[in-house]
Amino acid sequence: MKSYIVHIIKYLKLKIEMAFPLFKCRAAVDIIEVCSPYKSIFCGYYDLSPFRPNESNLLLLHCSNIKPYDSDPYSQSQKIALYNIKSRELRELNSTSAWNWQQGARLTWLNADQIVFNDFYGDELVGRVIDLEGNNLIHGRPFYCNFGIGRYLSCDFVGLSMYSEYGYEKLRTAQGTNNLILVDY
Repeated sequence: MKSYIVHIIKYLKLKIEMAFPLFKCRAAVDIIEVCSPYKSIFCGYYDLSPFRPNESNLLLLHCSNIKPYDSDPYSQSQKIALYNIKSRELRELNSTSAWNWQQGARLTWLNADQIVFNDFYGDELVGRVIDLEGNNLIHGRPFYCNFGIGRYLSCDFVGLSMYSEYGYEKLRTAQGTNNLILVDY
């Protein structure tokens, strides 16, 4: 599979260079194979970087054996893991039951030593802030995006859950407020 993907990338690079003779693809493409017992591994939504700030060899991942076509995929948890690209080591930090195929659990770095992701604490959706050892530092409002040092923006995921695939299945019948809230951590 890996060699097949490499051939596709080389083919696309050649096609781009043929179509645009003045444009040369110079970037080296490294394909990272994450060796793990998991069948489903993804970083999350495109607006959140999975790479540790100022250190591109540490990557945050959602990991599970859930298939997209499972009858009830959201009843299962995703593992939150840290992958070291250089050593090829995968280390589980925590898990979450608040995730979807579009945005994951909004998993991202708050800073070089803390990550944040959404999870359910009982029936309440919370933003969980943990350190790199997996220790819980805060249970707060759900996380949507980083808003500078010491703050993040929270939104009402109930509205997202009712009308799109960007929310969480467990919230489809809840009552929402349609609020945006700035959270200090």
